[in-house]
Amino acid sequence: MGGAVADTIGPGRAPATTLSPVGSTTDLAGELRRLLREAEARGERSISRAGLAKRIGVSQSSLYAYLNGTTLIPVDALSALLRALGADQSRAQRLRQTRERLGEREAPPEPVLPLDVPSFTARVEHMAQLDQLRGQSRKTSTPVIAVISGTGGIGKTTLAVRWAHQRLARFPDGCLYLDLRGFHPESPLDPGEALAALLRRLGVPGTALPIGLEERRERYQQMLAGKRMLVLLDNAFCADQVRPLLPPGTSSCFVLITSRDRLSGLVVGHGTQPVPVDALSDADAAALLAARLGADRVNAEPEAVAKLLVACAGLPLALSIVAARAQTNPSLTLEALAADLRDAGSRLDALDEGDPATSVGAVLSWSLAALTDEQARLFALLGTAPGTDIGLPAAASLIGLPPAEAKSMLHELERVSLVARDTAGRYRMHDLVRQFGADTARRHLAPEATEAALCRLIDFYTHTAYDADHVLDPHRPPADLNPPVPGVHLDPPGAELAAMAWFDAEQANLLAAQRIAAAQHWHPAVWHVARALSTYHRRRGRHDSRLAVWQAALDAAEQLPDPAYRTQAHRFVGRMLTDLGRHEEAVRHLERALALAEQQEDLLQQANTHGMFTAVAGLAGDVGKALDHAARSRELYQKLNNPIGQAHAHNNLGVWLARQGDHELAREHCQAALALYREHHSPHSEASILDTLGYIDLCTGRYADAVRHCRQAVDLYHGLGDTSYDAADILDQLGQAHVALDQLEQARAAWQEGLELYRRQGRAEDAARAQRQLQELDHQEAVGADR
Repeated sequence: MGGAVADTIGPGRAPATTLSPVGSTTDLAGELRRLLREAEARGERSISRAGLAKRIGVSQSSLYAYLNGTTLIPVDALSALLRALGADQSRAQRLRQTRERLGEREAPPEPVLPLDVPSFTARVEHMAQLDQLRGQSRKTSTPVIAVISGTGGIGKTTLAVRWAHQRLARFPDGCLYLDLRGFHPESPLDPGEALAALLRRLGVPGTALPIGLEERRERYQQMLAGKRMLVLLDNAFCADQVRPLLPPGTSSCFVLITSRDRLSGLVVGHGTQPVPVDALSDADAAALLAARLGADRVNAEPEAVAKLLVACAGLPLALSIVAARAQTNPSLTLEALAADLRDAGSRLDALDEGDPATSVGAVLSWSLAALTDEQARLFALLGTAPGTDIGLPAAASLIGLPPAEAKSMLHELERVSLVARDTAGRYRMHDLVRQFGADTARRHLAPEATEAALCRLIDFYTHTAYDADHVLDPHRPPADLNPPVPGVHLDPPGAELAAMAWFDAEQANLLAAQRIAAAQHWHPAVWHVARALSTYHRRRGRHDSRLAVWQAALDAAEQLPDPAYRTQAHRFVGRMLTDLGRHEEAVRHLERALALAEQQEDLLQQANTHGMFTAVAGLAGDVGKALDHAARSRELYQKLNNPIGQAHAHNNLGVWLARQGDHELAREHCQAALALYREHHSPHSEASILDTLGYIDLCTGRYADAVRHCRQAVDLYHGLGDTSYDAADILDQLGQAHVALDQLEQARAAWQEGLELYRRQGRAEDAARAQRQLQELDHQEAVGADR
């Protein structure tokens, strides 16, 4: 490394060249230290080394090297230092003469480019994008600028250097490369220092370097005017650092910048083309390991390789550390390496080789250093948050600040590539970045602060989920929920489709929040998350998820003093087991729920439990018992003056009377239920009763009515965004009605849509039946065509 970039020699290292005792680099450095002490004595205060370095246009480490005598100070830096320290004219002249006698002993110029990485793999699309942008630079007389951005360790420099090596011959005027040290333990190069280094690479001797920033910039632009060069500015910190280093508008240079910062200011002011870089796919990550270790070694342990890919999460730096460890320890199995990385909590320590430049944690810490304390706190808390992504209101609740402030802070995290925002406006972190955030929280935040943040976040999820659930089922009894803690910022959805969309986006986070609540022994939150999710899970047909969350809720309910929690948990677990066909287990839970409800004389819970018993008994083949439970639930709902409950009971009676063959009485109950649902605006329940009416019509040969009722139900399900088991089954029924009317194309459309839902729900048997029905339609059409 040459010039300003190479100034990394510490004070304990001996000078590279032994000089004579009189007039040596060491003597000159001693004079400069004396001058510094005198300046401090005159001002009666110490002089900041960082501030002094900035004033003379060098890095702080370079200044230390000049003052220690380990590096000969350049002429231009000496002149600037003498002015800054107020040296008198005669003394300054003497020191300049000493410097001239010592001659130009600056470090040799840096190589044109860093060495290429032989094991570089993938990034085909990015290479092609850079080629396309280079093509634009050939067709224009102005510079084309591209910014490769991404998190630390993602392979930005490797990509830029590989592309530059392969395309270097296409730039007739050569290449300029400079490491700007934007995210680095040392301070970033300031523009003046960077311009000095670039000018030296362009052949300007140190004695001829202009002193001021504007003079250096003007000289730099003059030298690049009319040139067709590649200018590779690596590891930029911000747009202000880069802007003075851009070629003039009269050149055809191609400027390639790498940064963790997206450098949005350059996009606006200079038309910069963004080239964002993300984690490698599993296939590309495996190819990287094979390139480093050889295909034979990788192919010999496929299961271990799969574990390594999960642990490294597509981060090239992490993969390279693993590969280097395997290369230096040939006897070490890949399974043993995978075992070292198995524990997520210690994974970053396992990816630390002792060298900050190749330690995942150290590399990421340089991004953290660019943040304010509040931004760093948000980053750390995001590492502890449940789920894989987060929305703005949730992030605002996590940190306990208004959404506008949280959005500004998230923008800064996004700017330095610690988080990424998707097209839906949600924020996510790379797995290892998330782990680094969690480690940062553990090391630098008080445990009670982290706990308070998680409490706010889980309160946000629970309250918003209840608000969304109320939109989906406004007739459901309200939950006994405490107000949210201070700092929670709710943003409830206002319509059914918005509520379903919110649940779709947050379902995984709600499940993760429930697990955190369980680990923290926040038992009410565990129970409330399950209850708030129940309507959504039913509409989406997610029976396995429903069972898991309600089993967790039942465990939590056992720790709560109010038996109503246990009553409802047993009832819902029984309902989930019924849907999964596990009827004997379902009966045990429902019996327990009914017993608890009777002990508490809770008529509503008794009615609800009898309603669920109806389905269990009917599906077990005991239709008489199912009708008894349905009738008992109707009596209880009537006592409670609960019209929606009465409609549910009429619906249950209609279903099982129809199964028993008493179609006319079944129709009467269904019509009664339909009237109540429409009167009290319960569209989802209305769709369910239309489904039952369609079934009765099919059984009684009223096929046109069956089509009408089934089509109305399908339209309601579509309008509600409902993809539940019921929404799939009604399509099967609609297809049967169309076939009965010889409307084969309409039947095909209904069964095809139902088949897609069955497959999405994992209902293999129903999907196979729908596939057979479609094949039979094909056969019928083929026979008809032959005739």
